[in-house]
Amino acid sequence: MNFRVLFFLFLLLAVAVFSVQNADVVQLRFLVWNFSASQSLVIFLSALIGIAMGAVSSLRYLRKRTAPTPPKPLTPAVSSASHEPQETAGPRPDSPSGP
Repeated sequence: MNFRVLFFLFLLLAVAVFSVQNADVVQLRFLVWNFSASQSLVIFLSALIGIAMGAVSSLRYLRKRTAPTPPKPLTPAVSSASHEPQETAGPRPDSPSGP
């Protein structure tokens, strides 16, 4: 089995055990909504939402990484004379300014 699959199954088992051990009823408030739910259900759903968000973000990353790159357009050859440094008038800042 793949290491990632084993790690995912272990993480899922750990979340399930943790959520079953914390089965008290809790009061949830979000903006204007108030409701009661089992703490184990809240923990388990939070973990599933986190896993789904991680999977979606990694799929977007993998899609960008494995997408074929378009070929670069051909550029005309540039002569080497146009890239020569040009002399400037006056002393250069890094050279001594004396005679």
